Amino acid sequence: MDYWDDYSEYDNTAEELKASLLVSVKQEVKDKIEKLQRENAELKEKQKNLTLLEQEVSRKTSQLDRDIRNAERTVKNAKAKELFKEIAETKYMLTNKSFTKDKCDKCNEKRKLTFTYPSGKVGEETCDVCGSTDYRAVVTEALGVSIDVRSGELIVWYKPYKYWDDDEYSSMSGEVKKPYTGQDFTEMDKSRYSYIFTDKSDAQKYADYLNEKR
Repeated sequence: MDYWDDYSEYDNTAEELKASLLVSVKQEVKDKIEKLQRENAELKEKQKNLTLLEQEVSRKTSQLDRDIRNAERTVKNAKAKELFKEIAETKYMLTNKSFTKDKCDKCNEKRKLTFTYPSGKVGEETCDVCGSTDYRAVVTEALGVSIDVRSGELIVWYKPYKYWDDDEYSSMSGEVKKPYTGQDFTEMDKSRYSYIFTDKSDAQKYADYLNEKR
């Protein structure tokens, strides 16, 4: 074998090595491209999932806002019904009404007692039996005139639905009344006219109790 034969064999080997390297490089590039394609596909999938997640969060947030608004409306409607019921429902209260006492047989038609001074002059004075005004507790329907909610508690101002003096009634302001819930009457003496009754018979029993104490 001469020089040229050796060179030809070397050339063939170089070409084979070059071809092998080219195949290797192509495979490496191909692998990198495929890896990038996979990573890109995964990134797109992640982006898609992230978009779906954001949409789901937005949907649930919107739904939560709607639920909160609906709940608030429900509570407000329930509170409004409660307030309306409190105002519309007939209640009873006690008022201290003046009465003229029954006429006795000791005084004249003006409920005056007459007497004669030593000088002969005739005088008169109010009868001490029937000349003074008597006061009694009476039951009257209560009118809710104002309402408020304080610290979650319903507060209602009441005044008599009817009054024996129209002018005095029109100028009256409402008063906050304590609800009667079955307390013993003796426990109510310190604020006897400060209670509101749902049952008229309970109010009448309390009025009778107060009048018997006079």
